[in-house]
Amino acid sequence: MTGALAVPSARRLRAAVRRARRRHGESPAADIYVFVLFALICAAVGDRLLTRYVVRHGGLLGDVGPVRWWLAAAGGLALSGLAWRGARLLGPLLSGPAEQSWWLSTPVDRAAWLRGPLLLRVCGGAAVGAALGVACGALAGAAALGWLAAAGAGAGAALLAAAALLQAGGRRRIHPLEWVPAGVGFAGAATVLALHAGTVPLPEPAVPPVPVAAAALVLAVAVTVAAVRGLSRVDRAAMAGGAQVAEAATTAALFLDPALLFGVLEARRWRSVGRVRRRPFWPGWARLPGRRWWLLIAADTRRLARRPGGLAVWAALLVLPYAVAVLAPGLSGAARLVAAYFATSRLAAGLRLVHASPALRRALGGRDRELTAAHTVNPALGLAVWWLLSAGVRMAPGLPAQLPFALGVLAAVYRAATRPPRNYEGGAVDTPFGMIPVALLRQLGRGVDLLAVLVLAQLLLQ
Repeated sequence: MTGALAVPSARRLRAAVRRARRRHGESPAADIYVFVLFALICAAVGDRLLTRYVVRHGGLLGDVGPVRWWLAAAGGLALSGLAWRGARLLGPLLSGPAEQSWWLSTPVDRAAWLRGPLLLRVCGGAAVGAALGVACGALAGAAALGWLAAAGAGAGAALLAAAALLQAGGRRRIHPLEWVPAGVGFAGAATVLALHAGTVPLPEPAVPPVPVAAAALVLAVAVTVAAVRGLSRVDRAAMAGGAQVAEAATTAALFLDPALLFGVLEARRWRSVGRVRRRPFWPGWARLPGRRWWLLIAADTRRLARRPGGLAVWAALLVLPYAVAVLAPGLSGAARLVAAYFATSRLAAGLRLVHASPALRRALGGRDRELTAAHTVNPALGLAVWWLLSAGVRMAPGLPAQLPFALGVLAAVYRAATRPPRNYEGGAVDTPFGMIPVALLRQLGRGVDLLAVLVLAQLLLQ
């Protein structure tokens, strides 16, 4: 009778997994080379076009003094809040079905198994934070970019480690208060823009970068140590929470279909709501002529009211064109068009749902054109209000020509919301980067192509 088998260490098991992957899989070096080469070519072409545009318009960043610093600080806070939301949505520690079945269900030391992925994610957060710190420092015109990079690296590492620490504590549900940093960032940017428009002088920043960087690094080390010590408390349910989102994102990227990811996020959002209170429609709708039309609009309006996140994004995007108008006046018109497109798209959920579900259209009855027109009313009204609120942004060639741009944005949103189901049949073109599915990319760019035409026309007319 043989003795009991010894449980392998996490390092030995990981080495065995790597050897098995090398035997059965192909090296991704060729794919990485293609992607890096494509990114470098796009960056070179984009830099050349941007340089020509800046030379033509005599500069990109305006001389607005401390406004640039305060806008950079508010933007960094908003991006940090959004990054925290993404980290909490994914875990950040996650595991797929195979890892849960074959590794996490074994007696292998879970803390030792998760230590490597945690440190890797913390290093990735530090790298992204350092890049964000350098970008904000360059935007603000600061000289101590090295200390700002160190502060950003500490903040990014602390953010990822804190998310892992909450995951180890069993806090899987995202609290609404976790949106506060992003909201404060957007509100701060709006306040700075309002003060600048009212010619109110803003104080010069007096925050020394060295103590801030030291505090951020010390905080990052402390939170990372606490997260590493709490890895043994991470259960399988906590790690499986973000795996569904990660797999949906991977599948959407492979099939070039963002709807695969949006469907998972929508289902998670409605499950987080739990239940809603039943409220009957206003009885006066039944006495109006064409009451079916008004009831459809009322139902779509209630859907928007139950999606406060979409309305918040719609309002937050008002800050973007005004900020670009202060920092880069030559790009303010293009920024207004792009922001208007994404703000209106947040109000077109009902249009996308009705068009994508033949069963829902049959249940509602009536003609498809009537259903589509009724669910276009709210996006059109939202775009009209948003366009009026952003009227302070200068566009070329003037106010009378802004109506075609607004109608073009609405047409782009309608074109994107009513795209047909993805069809993977079609021709492909053989290029030095490999086979490119032109027919599939044309379907993916439906709506965005019209927006690109509007942006190009705005840049050429300016």
